Formats: sequence, structure tokens, C-alpha cells
Amino acid sequence: MPGNDTTSPEVVHAVAAAVPPQAEQRKMFGHPAAKVGGHMFLLLVDGELGLKLSEAHRAEALALDGAESFVPRGRHAFKEMVRMPEAMLGDAKALRRWVGRACDYAASLPPKK
Repeated sequence: MPGNDTTSPEVVHAVAAAVPPQAEQRKMFGHPAAKVGGHMFLLLVDGELGLKLSEAHRAEALALDGAESFVPRGRHAFKEMVRMPEAMLGDAKALRRWVGRACDYAASLPPKK
């Protein structure tokens, strides 16, 4: 993780533990991320968790208190990604459920070459 990222090691660990085993964990743009089938479905920037979700799950997620479009560092919105509520980072069960949904959605997309 780059020195200018403010994500705590505990949050990085909690998010990494929620990623399903079929996904590849790596850094993207210098931040913790996860991909499956070549599609990034998770990005963690400055303690903000962005998940790529299906249309139905995006609507459900955006109804959660504190969720919104994922715009890391105020630069630009990531298509199909939702910034999940900060409280979710401390709820391992909810975190696994939502990260799993994002992974399943990315796995359902045609593989990138």
C-alpha cells in the first residue's frame, strides 16, 4: 500500500479475508484490489471500499445508510461501483456477503482478454 493511502492495516486485513478464494488479490492504482475473470470487483482506497455490483445489488447497496457512488479521492466515479458504508468494514459477515456478491457479478461477465 502506498504511503499516502490512509487505510488501516486492520481494514486491509478484514477486506482481504472477505475475498473469495477464486479471486485474485492484487494492487490496482497502488491500492488493494481483487479481480476475477480479468474484471476488478473490489478496490479499497483511503479506507473506502468500492464494490462492482449488478444493477439489482447496486440499488440494494445504495439504499444502505452511508453508501454512494464510488468516487475515490473525488476524482471520477467508477462504473457500476458503490462505496459501501464504513460500518460494513467492521461487520465480517456483511462484508463477506457483499464482497461475494461483487465477485459473483464479476465472474458472470465475459472474461477479459
